[in-house]
Amino acid sequence: MHILKLTSMKSHTKAILATMCGGLVLSLAQTASADLVANGDFTATTPISAANPSSASGGELHYNIEATGWTSTGYNFLFSSGAAAVSGVNSSYGAFSLWGDNTFNGSTVATALGTTAVPGGGGFIGADGAFEVGAITQTINGLTAGHQYDVSFYYAAAQQKGNNYKSATSDYWTVNLGSQIASSTVGQSTETLSLPGEDTAAHAANNFSGWVHATMTFTASAASDILSFLATGSPSGQPPFALLTDVSVEAAPTSTPEPSSLVGGGLAVLALVASSGRMFRKAKQS
Repeated sequence: MHILKLTSMKSHTKAILATMCGGLVLSLAQTASADLVANGDFTATTPISAANPSSASGGELHYNIEATGWTSTGYNFLFSSGAAAVSGVNSSYGAFSLWGDNTFNGSTVATALGTTAVPGGGGFIGADGAFEVGAITQTINGLTAGHQYDVSFYYAAAQQKGNNYKSATSDYWTVNLGSQIASSTVGQSTETLSLPGEDTAAHAANNFSGWVHATMTFTASAASDILSFLATGSPSGQPPFALLTDVSVEAAPTSTPEPSSLVGGGLAVLALVASSGRMFRKAKQS
């Protein structure tokens, strides 16, 4: 009878341990949230036939190039690198480039668009925030209505290159994840990045702010929502360009088990193992 009792006890304890460990593994797996954005680094592109074709450097969205998975409605560009943006691409208005050489008035610039690595190692969007302004959007699937999601990205401020484009500028992005597209009244906005302009003694980065990281949290309204970015800049006539790259959408940490609960679950399993060991020893002795 002692052997039967011990065997039954072992089987029962194994079943409990298997259930608890399975639940713990599932909780750990749930903490690893998948990125729901397609082509968040803007490396996948499709050329469009146009009088001024795109190149390996990039081009104007919805004119001579498309960013796979994204839709553009404004004067927005895609660049394969900072150096590509400085060397220039073709646009619907002719040759186009951004300030960002690595020298200024004969001196080397420490932080220049042309020599600064793009976060994530991909390409980036450049959007005019004061001329033919329009959002870039992507439909995000796999959401759960009522759950929170983090939209993370890097952004920067730059300026179109030109003999008359040297005044101070400012830029920011408005972002939304929902049924409406980002606008002046819809979404959350980044901090405004200001550039001193090329004609000022304070000019230190050839009209490039450097990359800044941002994360915004939104509550999903449906299983599919629209992710949108809208650039706003000033002044008009001194083309302020807002830059964007390394975009991701993931379930917010609050949507997954807290680390403390995972630790507690692990401790509970260890406690059960220790208790079972004592029970086995007592059963053998009796």
